[in-house]
Amino acid sequence: MESVNDYNFNGQDYDVVVRLFNGVNDVYLTNTAWDNLILEEDIFNWSIKGSIAVNTPYDSLERESAESILSTGQQKEKLIYKFRNDCRDTLFISIKPKQEDLKGIPIDPTELSDKKWRIEIEAVIYSVEDLPHVNVTDKRKKLYFWEKTYQMMLEKDSEYSTGLAGSNQGKESIDQLDNSDRGLPSGESLGSLIKNDSDFSKHSLLVGTSEWDNGSDEMKIFYSSPVGAKFIDDLNYILNYTIATKQDNYQPCILKFERAEKSMQPKQFSLKPIKRYFDLAGNELDAPKEYQIEHFFIKENSDSAKTPRISKTPLASDSKSEIKADEHSIIRGYQLVDLNGIDYSKNLANYRVVSFNSTQGQFNEESNRHNANQYKEFFDTTIRPSVLTNNKTDRLVFTPYIESGLNTKTIYSLRDTELFRLADGRNRMLKYYLFSNLAISFSTRGMTIRQPGRFFGLSKLDLNDKEFDHKLEGQYFVTSVIHHFSNTKRVYHNQLIGVKTHTFQEMSEFKSSDVILIS
Repeated sequence: MESVNDYNFNGQDYDVVVRLFNGVNDVYLTNTAWDNLILEEDIFNWSIKGSIAVNTPYDSLERESAESILSTGQQKEKLIYKFRNDCRDTLFISIKPKQEDLKGIPIDPTELSDKKWRIEIEAVIYSVEDLPHVNVTDKRKKLYFWEKTYQMMLEKDSEYSTGLAGSNQGKESIDQLDNSDRGLPSGESLGSLIKNDSDFSKHSLLVGTSEWDNGSDEMKIFYSSPVGAKFIDDLNYILNYTIATKQDNYQPCILKFERAEKSMQPKQFSLKPIKRYFDLAGNELDAPKEYQIEHFFIKENSDSAKTPRISKTPLASDSKSEIKADEHSIIRGYQLVDLNGIDYSKNLANYRVVSFNSTQGQFNEESNRHNANQYKEFFDTTIRPSVLTNNKTDRLVFTPYIESGLNTKTIYSLRDTELFRLADGRNRMLKYYLFSNLAISFSTRGMTIRQPGRFFGLSKLDLNDKEFDHKLEGQYFVTSVIHHFSNTKRVYHNQLIGVKTHTFQEMSEFKSSDVILIS
């Protein structure tokens, strides 16, 4: 392979490879050949997606010319690319800051492991846009891409059954067993789906380890691929009913495509309950844990009298535990978006789960394990013990209709066990509670270490004793990261979105009652 190109963004040197490959043509794009690379990572979608603008003067990407050779600086035989247009045009991207020259980030260069600092994706181009132009010398194409593994899952037919996979593999007279005996714990089922497939087993090395929650034997899911199912259909269906063990109170799990240990190695899927992420956030003033990877500071111009700041999030005294890096960590503008009232009224209400028992020929209705108190219990058992807060309960109040049961959402479930019906009721509510709660969005100087499923601390540099400061500051769970690299401007920045369910302290608490102005 040719050596990677040298790039510079924000005054920092990077090793960058941007490579197009169709099985015949192998084109390495130089730093004059592309612009505006955007990579989107999201906690709700394990597949990275993005876009890149490729300079194609005189259609040089597909048609050689003297002008194009001069404009790109590439060798003639390496220049031409022919699009397959079958979602197998492969775009390989690898980006990592140079270890010997990590400017402005006070961290030991030996800590720059690929798993933390290298963004790498083997993607396929699913759409090509010929951008408008005035002159053929200004022609550009915009390539839209996502993970190649995701595309293969979209295409591949699937014939999967829990009765023939995992610990059920090789069982005799499987057709004579009932559905429970032909089922598998939900996490094991998802793991065996990936592990037993010839194309995707390379991503299953974490299945069966501490990074994979197998689920409980008491909650076995029986599933067989319906007619016409694709692999992604099976994966999404099983994931929807993947529930953590009893130890973690059967809470929802997150499927994540982890970064590879080394460049050019396959990424690995992890499956962890939400609690495992929060356990690694940190709840002591001077001791952020492994998943709180950095600390941001809000810069304000305040004339207020100087008073001691109140620490509301773990803050390490050095940069080994979390990154604190001058311009990388200063926030001058942000958008703070609180829980949407209509979302609260519709999705954080009581749930009534209705199911049909075919054996008894009757409908069942369950509400005790799906009422609104469950998200308060979720906060008390999963969130509060793992973050720095003085609050003894979550910050949301019940409306009188929720307390009286007059605000109830009815869900019909096809699952045949009470525990699995938690996925249709209570767990759906818990995911709304976490991911639709207080959120912050801001842009900052880019760093490749940022990814969903991690935490950052947020603190003010000035006076911070107001109740709003207790709401604003604290530990945020990262749900979305956008990486934007501009070659023309030599700039790399991130757009981050983080959520949190807690405030540091409620100085004035609301009561669970209606607000009545006109009686």
